[in-house]
Amino acid sequence: MTGTESVAACSESRRDTGVDAVVRTIHQGVSWWCVVIVGLIMFGLPPGVMPAPSTSSSRPAGPFTQAECLTCHTERDAALVGGWRSGPHAVILCLECHGASHGELPAARSDTGCTRCHGGEVAHSYSTSKHGVLVRLEHPTWQKPLERGNYRAPGCAYCHLHAGDHGDGMDGTRGPAVREWVCSGCHAPRFVADQFKAGEELLSIGRLKAREAEAIARRHPQGADAVADLLEDVQHHLRNLRLGAGHQSPDYQWWHGQPALDGDLIRLREATGCDTLQALHRLDRVTAGLVLFSKNPCTRHRYHELFRTRSIEKIYHAVAYVGCAGALVGRRTAPGGRHRGGR
Repeated sequence: MTGTESVAACSESRRDTGVDAVVRTIHQGVSWWCVVIVGLIMFGLPPGVMPAPSTSSSRPAGPFTQAECLTCHTERDAALVGGWRSGPHAVILCLECHGASHGELPAARSDTGCTRCHGGEVAHSYSTSKHGVLVRLEHPTWQKPLERGNYRAPGCAYCHLHAGDHGDGMDGTRGPAVREWVCSGCHAPRFVADQFKAGEELLSIGRLKAREAEAIARRHPQGADAVADLLEDVQHHLRNLRLGAGHQSPDYQWWHGQPALDGDLIRLREATGCDTLQALHRLDRVTAGLVLFSKNPCTRHRYHELFRTRSIEKIYHAVAYVGCAGALVGRRTAPGGRHRGGR
């Protein structure tokens, strides 16, 4: 007996069993449906049987009012709207950046969407920065969300409104952790830490010059108000320095920052007759921020040498209310300007 004959015989011998009879009856009644279903699975529905899925967006096209935007987006993402309400952009309408219709989001992500309001030194310091030059070279289309890994060129919104953060993540009040997270999306963590440290040191020198300018102005015979315009220049150039450090713009760190502050100090000395007054050293930046000045150019270099070799002894005095005399530690001295223990 061949293989085919054995299969036929086996089927014939099981024809009248209970389960096989039921299965055979079902198949005989619906066999044509099986053919139809299998055909649809394999070859798809014929045209006109079912409507084709819509290729248009399910979102309404607009235009919308400010109230409609807030109502819809509060339901979709209350945290996003809350960040906008508490952030610096709460004073303007959503429509001014995003437009009145859906599909205009890439324009809001572009730099031109920001520089319409943020002009002057803010826009210029960014356009001359390494980040601004990179954006102009790469011409991003801003079709993707402003999230890590989506862009190599960091535009204004990528850093300040990163991942839908409408509260400005680069604002100083947000703390360094937010800025470090955004920057580490493009740079190695150690590079980010080094740049932040260098920027802080740059700003520390600038703030030192600003305090020196205030001290010189107070020595004017008519008081500091007599040189108020020069003090305004100092604050303006200190802001340039901050923009240069934040945007990584060498021009604003130096040409419009540190050298400009040096020029302000020279003009203040000439205006007040204190042309020999110069800052020597900034004492204890973290604790008090005191600045030591020199009036005599002939001895100034000696003080510089003492600080350079750490040959100055600092004595710290503290006034405290204690419960008993035994709790009073006394004074602490730190040879070479170094602290011993707590402060």
